[in-house]
Amino acid sequence: MNRPLKVPNRATGPRSFSGKARAKFNAMTHGLFAQAVLLRGESQCEFDLLLRGFCDSFEPQGTFENVLVEKIASLVWRYRRLLVAERAEIERAAEFVAWEDARLARSSGIEILHDEEHLLTSMGRAGRNRGLISYSENSAILDKCMVQLELLHDCIKDEGFDRDHDLAILERLYGEGPHLEMTLLDTYRLWVAAAKGAEEERQPNGCASPEQCVTHVLAAIRKEITRLSHFRRTQAAIVSQKAELDKLRARVPASPVLDRILKYETAIDREIDRTLSQLERLQRIRLDQPVLPPVKVEVSHG
Repeated sequence: MNRPLKVPNRATGPRSFSGKARAKFNAMTHGLFAQAVLLRGESQCEFDLLLRGFCDSFEPQGTFENVLVEKIASLVWRYRRLLVAERAEIERAAEFVAWEDARLARSSGIEILHDEEHLLTSMGRAGRNRGLISYSENSAILDKCMVQLELLHDCIKDEGFDRDHDLAILERLYGEGPHLEMTLLDTYRLWVAAAKGAEEERQPNGCASPEQCVTHVLAAIRKEITRLSHFRRTQAAIVSQKAELDKLRARVPASPVLDRILKYETAIDREIDRTLSQLERLQRIRLDQPVLPPVKVEVSHG
């Protein structure tokens, strides 16, 4: 029985341009670093494109040169990841500046409002009851003060003066006094006293009637609401400006995050330089070119 003759393998590799281009990456089919360097969610395709670009640039020959090129690609990939992390850190800090300021303002305002009775009582005992208006830099408290003034305005407009009810609101807002400057509480007390004057005394002296006293108090309340509304707009503008400045400041990560990023960046840069030097020396040896001596930097202390 005749056995077929074995034909020796005389293959010399791909000869066409496209075949040679494909074969150039045969050593990269099962890379040493790709599986280790890629994190979940990172693109294998993007890493392969990066690696192919380096292969086109360095044209590695042999296993060791291919390993060094893939190592360079993995280091650059890690550097890319560092920039993504740095951007995320900056965006996180910048985007949440205004949100965090608003959250702190709301939480502190709610805390004061929840403990309002204790707050006002303790200030009264200490002789420094300034009322809630003194906390109007807090937006939550400012809103409550304006709501209380709106309700007071409507009650006086519909039913006239109710001294006990009205003073309870005004003293809560402005404190019991005495005040260094004229407040709405002081204005209210003056017009209520004027409204109680006897008719026979009011007309000869040209004093305002009870209805006119109510009108003056209503005008004073509206003026105070307007003042607080203007203050709220001014405050909002200041808070917005502060948030923008904080965002600009947040474009540079704060320590220790910045220190960690810079140390990681320095380590990657150093390793890229070292690997490039190894690859260059290896290729010069392969091409029978003179090999440059390694450069050593001596840092003297003292």
